[in-house]
Amino acid sequence: DFLGVISDSRCPKEVTCIWPGEAKVLLGITKNGNYSEKEIVIREGGAEISVAKDVFVQFSQLRPYPETGVKIPADAYCMSFLQ
Repeated sequence: DFLGVISDSRCPKEVTCIWPGEAKVLLGITKNGNYSEKEIVIREGGAEISVAKDVFVQFSQLRPYPETGVKIPADAYCMSFLQ
C-alpha cells in the first residue's frame, strides 16, 4: 500500500537545477501474513525494491511533479508501478 510521501525535493518543472532531487515515500507491505513498512527513495529513473526472494517491484514515477509556487496536497500524490 502507498502510505504517503515523507519528503519531496524534486526539482520543479520550470526550474533548472544542478541536481534533479528525489522523493521519499512510505509503503506498507504484507508478505506471508506479516506487515512491514518500507521507506523508498524515488529518483529521476524511478526505484526498485525487493519484496521477496527473486521478487522485485519497480516504480516508474511519483505524480504530480512539483511546480514552483504550487503546494501539493498529501492526498494528491500517486505512484506508478511497472509490471
